[in-house]
Order: sequence, then structure tokens, then C-alpha cells
Amino acid sequence: MAAVQLLWLRFGHWRLRGAVAFDDVELHRVVAEGGPAGSLRGRVEDPGLLRPGLADTLRLLVHSGSPAAQPGRIRAVVADLGEEPPEGGWSPVDLQPGENRLAVPYRITGTGDRVLHLQVEADGLWRAEADLTLSVLHADEYGE
Repeated sequence: MAAVQLLWLRFGHWRLRGAVAFDDVELHRVVAEGGPAGSLRGRVEDPGLLRPGLADTLRLLVHSGSPAAQPGRIRAVVADLGEEPPEGGWSPVDLQPGENRLAVPYRITGTGDRVLHLQVEADGLWRAEADLTLSVLHADEYGE
């Protein structure tokens, strides 16, 4: 399924309209998988709006290879490119055996080059990152 975002820009008396479509684009790269073999695997299904200043939600599908339900935790945090993700931001989750559809809140501040860090921990570890370049057109800190 394609995600389409309409864009409106206004310059003086000119108004431009365009659409950006994403068809089967790999939005993230897996950077770590650990624990018992095949214990956790994930895939981002909807990254949200990816706009600065908005409380947003990322939706993902996590497969748990564990034979029983298990408590875990999940987080999505955004950091400047080249910096380590900040501490905290964890939400508790209960992972059932098989597929789990999860939603995790996050917030982007500022514009420029950022990295979205996504991490799920239970009896294993699944971590992914997505590089973001946020246009100054979406700046949320005017007047600050």
C-alpha cells in the first residue's frame, strides 16, 4: 500500500501543489538483533508524519519467536545525525508469541539531518534506525 502526502507551497501569488508517494520503500535499516535465534524481528509499517514539533506515532510489526507471552519495552527517539540516542523514552509492552502490532510515540524537534532510533527489548533485542533530512519548511521553532 502506498502512502501519499500532498504538499502545498505558496510563494507570493504562486501556489504549487504536488504529491509525494512512497511505494514499498525500505524506511529503516536493522542495526541489531540479539537473543535466542529468531526471538525478535521487526518491520516498520507506518512511520507517522515525520514532521518537527508534532507528537507522532510510529507503527510496527514485531514477530516474537518466544513460545510464551513476555513483558518487554519499546522506544522511538530522534537524535541529531552522528549522536547517540538520548536515554529514556521507554514504554512497556506485552509481546505475544508470533506477530504483534505495536505503536510507539515519538517527537521530532528541529530540522536538518536526524536519525530515528527504534528499539524493542524482551527476551531478545531488535533495533533499527532511519536517517531523516527534515526541510526548513517544517521548522517549528520560529521566534525562539
